[in-house]
Amino acid sequence: MLFKPCYKAPVPAHATRSKEKGVVYASWKNKHGKRIKAQVRIDKEGHEYCNVPVQCFYAKYKDSAGRLVIRNTECTQKDAAQSKLNSWRGITEKVKAGHLRSEAEQAKKHGPMLFKDVQAEYVDALRRGWNKRRQVARPASESHLYYVKHVLTAFRDGRNIHRLIDLTPKAVQKHLDDLQDKGKSARTRNYHRAILSGFANYCYFHDYLPDNPVEKASIADVEQDKRRTPRALTEKELARLLAAAETRPLDSFLLKNTGPVDMGNVDPETIERRKIAGRQHRLVYLTLVNTGLRWGELRRVCVRDVMLKASAPHIRLSAENTKGKRDDIVPLVDSLVKELHAWIVDTGRIGASPLFDMPEGGILVFDRDIKAAKIPKETKDGRACVHSLRHTAATRMARAGVPVAILKDIMRHSDIKTTMKYYTHLTAIDMHNAVQSLPPILEEGIEDENQNGKSAT
Repeated sequence: MLFKPCYKAPVPAHATRSKEKGVVYASWKNKHGKRIKAQVRIDKEGHEYCNVPVQCFYAKYKDSAGRLVIRNTECTQKDAAQSKLNSWRGITEKVKAGHLRSEAEQAKKHGPMLFKDVQAEYVDALRRGWNKRRQVARPASESHLYYVKHVLTAFRDGRNIHRLIDLTPKAVQKHLDDLQDKGKSARTRNYHRAILSGFANYCYFHDYLPDNPVEKASIADVEQDKRRTPRALTEKELARLLAAAETRPLDSFLLKNTGPVDMGNVDPETIERRKIAGRQHRLVYLTLVNTGLRWGELRRVCVRDVMLKASAPHIRLSAENTKGKRDDIVPLVDSLVKELHAWIVDTGRIGASPLFDMPEGGILVFDRDIKAAKIPKETKDGRACVHSLRHTAATRMARAGVPVAILKDIMRHSDIKTTMKYYTHLTAIDMHNAVQSLPPILEEGIEDENQNGKSAT
C-alpha cells in the first residue's frame, strides 16, 4: 500500500483557520506552492500543532521472507509511486521464484546508479577475465575492450542515457533502428546488440538490473544483408600469395631506397633477416590454409604444442586459446610437417617459444601481401581477408572429398550448418566433377531380361 506519514509541525502564522463540524482546521501554502490543510491540535503543554503529511509517498509491503518493509518511493505523484511499488513487488516475486538472489531486494540503494560508472566497472571486469559463467577466463584483448567501450559510449551518448535504469528494451531497439537508418549492416547491428547484451548480463548477475532488457530487442537477419563476406582463394591466387609473402619483405626493403641498390653494400645480416621474415610469412599462410586455424589461434601456438613426432602429427590447442573454449587437436599434412620441423630447427625455437612471431590482427600484413600478389580485394564472390584462408582450407578439403562430418570436426564447428553454409565455396565445375563418379546404369541387363521374358511366354 501507499501512504504519506505525517510529522508534527507548528501552525504557520499566516495560516487560514476554519471550523468543520466543531473541528478546527488550518490551511496554508508551503514553499512549493502546494495547498496544505490539517487539523489543529493542542499538545500537553498547550501549544498548537498540526500533523503535516510528507511530500513523497511511502510504500508498505512484505518481502520474500514475509517481513514488513516500509520504503520511501521518493515520488510525489501517486501513479509514479505505485509504479515503483510494483517494481519492488516484482523483484520480491522473482526472489521467491528463484530467479534472483535474496540480496537483490535487501540491497540498500544510495541513489540511481550511473551508466558510465557501471560501464567502467564492466570494462575492468572484462580486463580481469569476467564471464557470465562466473569462471575465471582469459582476459579480454585490448581490441575487444576498445570495441566494448566504443559501443557502450555510442549507445549512452546517442540515447542521452545517464542512469542505468534507462537501459530499457525501447532504448536498445531505438539504438539498433538508428544504426539501420545510418546504413549499418545486419552484422554490425547484431554486434552492437551482443555487446549491449553482455553488459546487461553483467548488470543482471550483479543485481543492478532485475533482468536483461536487451533480450527483447530484435535480431537482424544477416542472410538478407550480407556484406564483406570472406571468399575462398583460388589455387592460382593461393600460389601467388605464398610466393609474394616470401619475397615481399626483402623487395619492400630494397624499394624503400632511392636509386639503384648495390647489393654488395647491404649488410648480409639485413638480407638474411628479410629472407627469414619472408619465409615466416609464407609458412604462416601455408599453416593456416592447411589446418583451418584462425589467425589468433595460430598466434598463440607454442613450439611445445606442435606434436611433429606423434604417430599422427598434430597441433594441440588449449581451451583458453580457442573460440569454442575447449581443448582441440588439429591434424597436420605430411608436407607441412617437414616444413615446420625445418623451421623449428633452423630458428632454434623450443618449449614455450611461440611457433611464429605474428602481429595481433594480421590485417595490414595480409593486405600488403595480396596487393603484392595482385589478388583483387573485392570480387563478386566476396572479400579477400585473413579469414579467407580458413574458408580456403575448408573448400580445398571439400574438393578433396573429405566427408562433411569429418570436415566439421577438423574446422571445429559446433553446428554442421556452419560448415555447409560458410566454408564450402564449391563451384559448378566442382559439382560437375563430383557427379561424374556415379556408375553408369546397366541398361543391357534390363533388355536381356525383357527378351527372356518374351521367349518364355
